[in-house]
This record gives sequence, structure tokens and C-alpha cells, in this order.
Amino acid sequence: MKKKAFTLIELLLALGIVGAIAALTAPSIMDNINRRVLASQLKNITHDITFLIDEQLLNNNSKVIGNTDFKTPDGFFSHFEITKSCEVAEGETSDCWGESYKRLSNMSEVDITLPAEGKSVKLKNGAVLSYSYGTTEFDIKANPEWQLKFDPSDIKYRPITSFKLLPTYAAVLKQPTYTPVTSLTPELTAQPWQKFDPTLVTPELKYQLAWTGATVIVDINGAEAPNIVGRDLFEFTISNTGKLPTTTSSLASLKTNCQNGNASSCFTYVMANGWKMDY
Repeated sequence: MKKKAFTLIELLLALGIVGAIAALTAPSIMDNINRRVLASQLKNITHDITFLIDEQLLNNNSKVIGNTDFKTPDGFFSHFEITKSCEVAEGETSDCWGESYKRLSNMSEVDITLPAEGKSVKLKNGAVLSYSYGTTEFDIKANPEWQLKFDPSDIKYRPITSFKLLPTYAAVLKQPTYTPVTSLTPELTAQPWQKFDPTLVTPELKYQLAWTGATVIVDINGAEAPNIVGRDLFEFTISNTGKLPTTTSSLASLKTNCQNGNASSCFTYVMANGWKMDY
């Protein structure tokens, strides 16, 4: 009776096929694992900060972080295990952050500017944080992120504002001041909600938008690769009442803006998506 078995050639062919499949799928598998690790680290850092927010508001019997240690970078960082301060003399560069950062869409460089009034440190877990707190005011004419609309149901023609997509500052806004409609140019007086053009705003029509809170920029693994916005670099804000950013924008819009290099959209997307980095 003859026994059937694989020949050496057949075994080598099978191993070659398995090896080829492994070579093709291994990078994708490793990429998925890396994304899960980075998302988990971002989640942990965020949860540490939110826990600290609740603790500070409770201990200081306050409803705003401006009355807590969050009002200064030094106060904020006093609650973390720090291995290194990233502040350097003017003209020098810090080795805490990556030399450059790229966007996911085409791997071109993104200009990342740290707040001048903030402070950067490297934590014991390897993450690098920049923290700043204060009030930011916006000139509505100079910021394309804003759009103006007139509400035809308001007999005073009060101008209202709406976000295109700016989750970083989607928080408490100061009510804008405005000039009565009679002082506008004649072509805008009759039916302003139909003919209004943001480029035609007169100098007298000032929209003073203000937001108070903290801005956090985080590189999960410091200067190490990949140094890509949405992978290891993120930005988010904390409103003066201790709230993290929210947005009415769709996840699809957030993902697109994230891939185009918007670090705040990346954070908002990952958080809203159940801490999944599926892009």
C-alpha cells in the first residue's frame, strides 16, 4: 500500500505563497496596530486631563477653569510627571517636537504654530504637551472660517453667526455688537438677508467674537515618527467651563479636514468616533 505525501517542491511552493501573502498583508496589519496604540494613548491622555478638570473644579468650588490651576501653564503642568521642559532660548529649536509635520492627504508639510503664551513639556510617558490659557478675539472680516447671515424673522435684522467648521473654537462666544441697519450702504438696507455679502461689511459693523479657554497641542510620542497630523499630533480646546470641543459637523467633514492637516478636526473626529482612528 502506497502512502501519499507532499513533495519537497510542493511544500516550498506552499511556503512561498504563504510568505508572499504575509509580505502583502503585514504592513496593513502593523499600520492598524499602530493606529490602535496611538488612539489608545490619546484617549488615556484626554481622560487624565478630564479627570483633572473635574477634580480642580470640585476642589476650588468653581464652575470655570479660570479659577483653578488651569489658568496658568505652570499650574496645569504641576499635576503631571514631567521629564523635560521644552522651552528654549529665542532662535534655538526644541528637540521635544518633530522637526516637521505632514498631512495625511498628500504627505505635504503642515505649519504647526505653538501658542506664544503657552508652555511645552515632555511627560514621563513620552508625550509632549503644549498648554495655553486665555481669551481669543476674532475679527470676523479677517477670518474665512466664519460666515455671516441675517435672520429675516428678526425685525431688527440682527446678524447671527454660524460655524463652517471650526471645532477648536466651537465654545462660548461673546454676543456680537452691530450697527443699526440704517447705517449700512443703500444696497444693503432694503432686504439685507437677501443681498448681504460678507465682503461688503462696513468698518462700523464690527463683530467682536471672543472665546475663553485653554488650548492643548499634543504629540503622543514626541519627536519620534510618524510626525503626522492625525496620527501622533492633535489639538483640542477646553472651554472655560471645562468642556472639550463639540461640533455639529458630520464625521465625514471632520475626517476630510483632518486628512487635510487640521489637528483639531482630527481630535474631534477620533473622540466622536469612539476613539477609533479609521483613516
